Amino acid sequence: TDPSDARQRVIGVMGDVRLDYKNMLFLNITGRNDWASTLPADNRSFFYPSVNLSFLFTEVMSKNDILTFGKLRASWGQVGKIAPPNVVGRFFSADPNFPFGGVGGFIQNSTAGVEDLKPETTSSFELGTDLRFLNNRLRLDFTYFVQNSKDQILAVPVSNATSLSRIWLNAGEIETTGFEVLLDADIIEKGDFRWTATLNWSTNESVVESMPEELDEIVFADAGWPGVVSKIVEGGSPGDLYGYVYQYENDQLYIDGTGFPNIIVDSTVLVGNAFPDWIGSINNSFSYKGFTFSFLWEWKKGGDVYDSGQRNAIRNGVLKITEPRNVDVTFNGVMDDGSGGYIPNDQIVRLDQNYYRSSYDYNRASEVLIQDASWMRLRNVKLTYNFPHEMISKAKIANLALSVSGYNLLLFTPFRGYDPEGTQYSAGSNTFGFTGLNVPSTKGFLVGLNISF
Repeated sequence: TDPSDARQRVIGVMGDVRLDYKNMLFLNITGRNDWASTLPADNRSFFYPSVNLSFLFTEVMSKNDILTFGKLRASWGQVGKIAPPNVVGRFFSADPNFPFGGVGGFIQNSTAGVEDLKPETTSSFELGTDLRFLNNRLRLDFTYFVQNSKDQILAVPVSNATSLSRIWLNAGEIETTGFEVLLDADIIEKGDFRWTATLNWSTNESVVESMPEELDEIVFADAGWPGVVSKIVEGGSPGDLYGYVYQYENDQLYIDGTGFPNIIVDSTVLVGNAFPDWIGSINNSFSYKGFTFSFLWEWKKGGDVYDSGQRNAIRNGVLKITEPRNVDVTFNGVMDDGSGGYIPNDQIVRLDQNYYRSSYDYNRASEVLIQDASWMRLRNVKLTYNFPHEMISKAKIANLALSVSGYNLLLFTPFRGYDPEGTQYSAGSNTFGFTGLNVPSTKGFLVGLNISF
């Protein structure tokens, strides 16, 4: 097969039923069945329904100026996802070194898929409310959701002894719960002046409920010598990071016979998670006559990241934390007392370049490599002027707007690298929490002119 000539066919039928009672109680039921060519013949057909129920409870209340609109909503639904083309079974492509001597040749693709691959199914349940206050000047939307993704279709790394690098399979079940809040307000409306603010906030937590029977873990990325890996195990969470850690005895750093802190490298342990505790944003928009000025702040609280660029910088001695160099030090901690106990460390060692450069010492500890990826940033600022109609109508112009904007203007973060938002793995790799070897985010300015006739 030619990977660039990937083709697929999906045929679907859908039904949609909508009912309402007195314009205040609404029921929507849908059902869809798809047939997908990228799945095995026995699994190509799959059905997924949805049910949505909403109640406008303000329709049965006395009219008032405080709560002007109120809706309760609940929904349940399923969504199916198919495999990419040319992954079920094994495929061969033309070898660029052939034909040779008039004989053609083909090479096996480095990925393959299990023969009984099933469609991925995500079931979602939501409860929420939409409220409007003070004649719609204050608007609040709140949602609680539970998502269960079953039979996730993933390309899982396998041993090279199989002649493959990855195999496509159904990789278990993940459940996600979370909240979403949207608060929108017209703070000031006076004459030609208007100030509107919008606040978004969300949080979620995911748990791996089950894994394929033949797998104890799925490793998405391995940083190599540093030992930091991204993997999932049953009971863990997507985005979990595992790594080597310093040894502690009685809550104190253990210093081995070399005089340096000991790093436990027998196995990796959970050292962080790439996903944030919560994310939020606030957008402010001010308008006066033809002028509109807006700016957007975004926050991300929590989340951990491994910075490959930092490790390289440590090994080459270009970070401030490597300034203690060619000096004699005694590490704070405990050492063996020779009788099975511990005493304060008194060993004197020299910090030379090998301490920072060696892949076995300082930069191998997750406490050094894993960082807090929280940030607050001024994502966007924009000023727009819409020219009055009487000024442009003679030129037969319907609308004319001039804008000046900037993005990624300010960043506040405890992260020591250039930007914790970047990722060194491509979309679709299911690998999160690695940065430092990617192109940094850019700060930019734009000038725009929008004309319509």
